Amino acid sequence: MSWSKLTKRPNFVIGGTLLLTDGSVIAFEAFSGEAVRPGRRVFQLYPDELGNYVTGSWSALQSMHCSRQWFTSTVLADARLFVAGGEYSDARTTTNPKGADTNTCELYGPVTDEWIDLVPPGHHGFRRCILLCACGWKSTNRKRNL
Repeated sequence: MSWSKLTKRPNFVIGGTLLLTDGSVIAFEAFSGEAVRPGRRVFQLYPDELGNYVTGSWSALQSMHCSRQWFTSTVLADARLFVAGGEYSDARTTTNPKGADTNTCELYGPVTDEWIDLVPPGHHGFRRCILLCACGWKSTNRKRNL
């Protein structure tokens, strides 16, 4: 086994990747160009017709609602993507008016190419996040299906 450089290199700095259930790779932008601010942008790498990622193609996806770096993420069994927390975020809340570290959570639906905000971990949100990770999105507080 050996490593190979991508033929079609992305035009952004990759901050993290996940392998999706369809065999494509999702990549998160590391920095938006601002000092110490991670990006919101998300991209997908599709392998070529022979399944080769080296000569695959990149597509831009819908951006996350808030920037985040060093965050938790997982691909759910139904192919949706869950992201939570992170540092250097631009998420502003009543307890964090300037942004920085965040406990915000988002769920991405690859079919709709849409992110929705979830209740962050806390008094009541924590059990919902555990349920989400263990079983898929089953909470009654969702805004809509993805």
